[in-house]
Amino acid sequence: DGFTICIAHPPLPIPLALSTFPIASLCPYTFLSLPSYPSLSYLSYLSLSPPLSLPLPLQHLFASEHRDEIIKSAIEHAGNFIGITLRLRKDPLTFENFVTDRLGKYGSDESITSLAEFVVQKISPRHSEPVKRILCLTETCLVERDPASYNIVTIKPFGEVFALICDAENPQVFTIEFIRGQIRKYCSTDRDSLMASLLDGVRASGNRDVCVKMAPTQRGQRWGLLSMPVDEEVESLHLKFLATPPNGNFADAVFRFNANVSYSGVLHAVTQDGLFSENKEKLISNAVLALLSQECELPGPNAELESHFQALRRLVASKAGFQAFTQLPKFREKLGVKTVKALKRNNNGVTHAAIDMLCALMCPMHDDYDLRQEQLNKASLMSSKKFLENLLEKFVSNVVRDHGTGALVISSLLDFLTFALCAPYSETSEGQQFDMLLEMVASNGRTLFKLFQHPSMAIVKGAGLVMKAIIEEGDKEIATKMQELALSEGALPRHLHTSMFTISSDQRMLTNRQLSRHLVGLWTAENPIAMSLLKRILPTGLLAYLDSPDAVPEKDVDRMHIRDNVKIATDQFGQQKVPDWQRVAGKAAKEVEKFAKEKADIVLMHWRDKMGIAQKEVRRDSLLAFLPLFRGFILGQ
Repeated sequence: DGFTICIAHPPLPIPLALSTFPIASLCPYTFLSLPSYPSLSYLSYLSLSPPLSLPLPLQHLFASEHRDEIIKSAIEHAGNFIGITLRLRKDPLTFENFVTDRLGKYGSDESITSLAEFVVQKISPRHSEPVKRILCLTETCLVERDPASYNIVTIKPFGEVFALICDAENPQVFTIEFIRGQIRKYCSTDRDSLMASLLDGVRASGNRDVCVKMAPTQRGQRWGLLSMPVDEEVESLHLKFLATPPNGNFADAVFRFNANVSYSGVLHAVTQDGLFSENKEKLISNAVLALLSQECELPGPNAELESHFQALRRLVASKAGFQAFTQLPKFREKLGVKTVKALKRNNNGVTHAAIDMLCALMCPMHDDYDLRQEQLNKASLMSSKKFLENLLEKFVSNVVRDHGTGALVISSLLDFLTFALCAPYSETSEGQQFDMLLEMVASNGRTLFKLFQHPSMAIVKGAGLVMKAIIEEGDKEIATKMQELALSEGALPRHLHTSMFTISSDQRMLTNRQLSRHLVGLWTAENPIAMSLLKRILPTGLLAYLDSPDAVPEKDVDRMHIRDNVKIATDQFGQQKVPDWQRVAGKAAKEVEKFAKEKADIVLMHWRDKMGIAQKEVRRDSLLAFLPLFRGFILGQ
């Protein structure tokens, strides 16, 4: 028995249990296991020295009359079950040190300063009823605060988030899964906006493997730890399982594939050099065809159809899958039919998964990509005007309705429009298709201004980039209309405030600041009404300084144009591409030649010693002269 001591509430009585791996806290009423603490991290909280390679983790403080027995048992369990030798600290921590350093390395300002806050109800086995909390999104962490005292209850870095689960039955409930096994469940009236903001924050922190789905992750389906990617053999096996499910259950094969393959794409997607190397491109193509062959008209669960699109997204995020969109027969037709049927379900989870998959085809998610292939994919996706009208109808309907839902769909559709219309991605869009889509989006320009009030910075940035493209690429009439709407919708004062008073080290905030400055310049250019408004807001001397003929100091980094297409195209043109079959054959010939050279001396030495052959040099030279001919025969030259 012991007490848990927390800053957010008075000490609470709680039983502690030592098991083979974690130190678990039990519910004092039902004695069911509550969230446990891994031994490696938790023992440092008991005044024990953790391994020096580990950073200082979060600290949890407990008080018990049996402290010495707990410490002794913890040392024994660590040595017997996980092979770790722990030692007591020479200088035990004081309560003042605990209060100061309990957040460890996450106690810095960038980790605890909120960028967005949402009021939620936390559903936890620790409490019989949901507890009110303030969920704060910072630059690097997810912070949970007590609304009464505003003290930090828990803090989790974005890098430890594994998946976000939207409850399919309750539109307010969502779950966050972490790579260390913890699961946090919340309820919020603004769930979709919170999820969109959280997804943007996690991906901005560098964690590209996080995704939003309806079905929770089954730990038994993953062949490894959540914190580490699986091996190449595991990926290959699950690619084969999609083509030929071992138990005949295709839905189970898809869920297992998604549980083992990272959302950022298949890691081992390139065929390695060697005679017996597995053809990864063929495996990916067979998996794509197996997913597209499944009919989505059947009354199956939405979670299964969502998993199909998420599996496709993982496949097309690789180079082989990205190229297969235009090279694999019937890929475009089958994918288009499957996407249109999925959008007709009017389910936000399915729609978000489908649009996110299309975004992976619009802009390559892998390294060493080909701009020509990107151009071909865009031309295929944007060829149907009816399909684009359907997407814009989805976009407008989700923006206009005031139910607080659809934020994930809006975010994914803004990404689609960004890759199609906004520089530098628009440079690979066909001119006629670009003009057609730009005109369609400009006709719904008023809906974009509504998104500037959204709590998600990703949605605000996406709407700003699309607005920038409309004004810069559209005709004078459209630009004048956007300037009038910027005043009537109140967007100009908001972006003026953002452009002048944003001070942060977060790249998302700095990007939005640069975008706001650009939009303010576009909205006020040759606009006397906007200039009159600025004269009533800003001092006259400051406005006069803005008319200075001096050059603008370009000290800031351009965060909007993050890709140099000219340099990429020049580099690709300068590289002489060798066909894959010739590269593999050449590698094999070199291996055979090297092997023959190494063994020639041994073989000829054996015959000379045994039978007295004197012309060793002649025979060896003859054999070596034959090797280039053998290599040329393999290469077909």
